[in-house]
Amino acid sequence: MKFTILGFSQPAAYDFGLDINDLAILRWYIDFKESGYMNKKVIDGKKFYLVIYEYVLEDLPILYMKKDTVYRRFKKMCDKKILEKRTINDCGRFPYFAIGENYAKLVDFTFIDEFIANLNKDDNAS
Repeated sequence: MKFTILGFSQPAAYDFGLDINDLAILRWYIDFKESGYMNKKVIDGKKFYLVIYEYVLEDLPILYMKKDTVYRRFKKMCDKKILEKRTINDCGRFPYFAIGENYAKLVDFTFIDEFIANLNKDDNAS
């Protein structure tokens, strides 16, 4: 098994029911957030970043998705607590997202060390 997909733990993504399209959207969010160009607001002491679903579609045309599909993918990640969402009403309704409590599981690669240690145990037992 390949351990990582787009920089995320494949076993954790599988456990959360995420597919490659979810991971591509999440990678887009993380990369854009880290670029410093994303509009942000601090809400309850936590940084939330504005997501315009049409921009996701412009940046990731290979996904062949509609705006509503992108919305549902973000909602799925919020339901799994990978992301958190706040809607801001300021001359319109705008979705802002932050990293959720379960995101850490997608970037926890300690299982690889355990896998290698078990391989070494098996090799030494032979």
